[in-house]
Amino acid sequence: MRACLGLLAAVLNGVHCWVLYSPVDKQSSEPGYETGRDGRVWVSPATFNLQRVSLRWGLPQYLYGNAGLNSGITFAFHPDFCDRLLPLFPESADHLKRSSVLEDQFLSCVDLQDTVKRAMDTWAINHLKIYFRDVTEQCLDSTSYDRCPAAELLIAPDKPGGESITKAGDLAAFVTHDLATLDQKPTTTAGFEIDGLGVRHAKMTIRAPLDDDDFCWYLDTTFCYGFHRWEDAITALRASFLILFMIALVILIAVFACGIRAVFFRRAPPRKGSQSRVLACGSERLTNLLEYLSDVPTITLLLAVFLVIFCPVFYYRIFLPCWDCYDFEATVAHEIGHVLGFHHPDTEWALNLKANGDGIMNFTTCRESLNHVHLDPTRQLEDSIMFSLTKRRDRTCLTADDLEGLNFLYPVCEGAMRPKVATGEPLCIKGKRSGGWLRLIYVVFMPWFIVSCIAIIAQIGVRWHIKRRLRTMEMRMDSFDTVSVQP
Repeated sequence: MRACLGLLAAVLNGVHCWVLYSPVDKQSSEPGYETGRDGRVWVSPATFNLQRVSLRWGLPQYLYGNAGLNSGITFAFHPDFCDRLLPLFPESADHLKRSSVLEDQFLSCVDLQDTVKRAMDTWAINHLKIYFRDVTEQCLDSTSYDRCPAAELLIAPDKPGGESITKAGDLAAFVTHDLATLDQKPTTTAGFEIDGLGVRHAKMTIRAPLDDDDFCWYLDTTFCYGFHRWEDAITALRASFLILFMIALVILIAVFACGIRAVFFRRAPPRKGSQSRVLACGSERLTNLLEYLSDVPTITLLLAVFLVIFCPVFYYRIFLPCWDCYDFEATVAHEIGHVLGFHHPDTEWALNLKANGDGIMNFTTCRESLNHVHLDPTRQLEDSIMFSLTKRRDRTCLTADDLEGLNFLYPVCEGAMRPKVATGEPLCIKGKRSGGWLRLIYVVFMPWFIVSCIAIIAQIGVRWHIKRRLRTMEMRMDSFDTVSVQP
């Protein structure tokens, strides 16, 4: 009965699991963790110790060493990082066609680097022994796309002219670990030396194509999340934009056609008591034009102009970047999970692991932490920062199962972080950016505001000129009539 209730709860609430990354060459066609030597597939701790085939960063061999987690995982940005990536963001100067004087108001290199550091902190704030240290200044002279001697983790765009990840479909970034320098006797974060695979060097490659106009990134996760909720109504949304645009365009065409008719085909009656019409601007056609402009319905015209500007600009410059581009912060946070040794629980579901019992790390479980987990090969997954897709996903925070995996791959005997009681979620740092709203104002409302001001000022000026001209000519005609009736 309890088993049935547990299964029912898993189906209703979604199952949380996590997957470890194992670089061991598989000898068996059966999915699972294996030793690679004899092809044994891990089923339980009785098969073999799972820590032997799992990647992890460790403490240095010597107490006062600076390698690995003792002083933080050192990382560096490649010198071309910003130059290659910035043009791929809709907030950049290249996309907005604006002066570089305003560049820092929307997006700068510092913003990108801060986003990467915040993605690292997403993991670091949930563990006592994991943190990252920036050594980019020591790698400014390094032009290698593979490694900087001063950094354990290099963050670089894909190598130009080389085997690019741009040919890999939806792949936006990937992580490679240097398997040639693995530590076969790493020291865990609990302080125990084990037989395993200790990472010493890794590289994060971020897609930055030089010749692909269809690829892009976006940074304002909070702004774009509102559009992702329209996924089920995307067709209706596109149809609505098209219909509004066509209605506004028809109104503008009608206004233009009426203007042509008024200018070229209108024959206004002459002034009462006169054989000719009073002209406000020297010629009849110019007078017709000014009179038509003064009578155009301003509100209707401005609304139509707004829709003609808003619909295409909003759709192509605001909506589509959020819809078709990759979430930069979510991608980097996901890749940091790969750096630490985690894999995709949605695609590698047969390797999903779950902690035994309540999953709380303690003195009993910290020494051989991976001996206290079991396989849970389920496809009914709820959510994870390690899900493989980064399009139309805004998760930049760990889930409870991500935290559980972090605690068991990097055990501590006391002080292990746990989800917050109020929300059931781990600690999270979310950046608040206004780039999406600023871009909306810049590319939509600013052009419309300028056009509206010009139209309103022009109409006010035309009306004032016509009134002034007519008043002057009427005064002259009255004077002429007065002179004409004198004996």
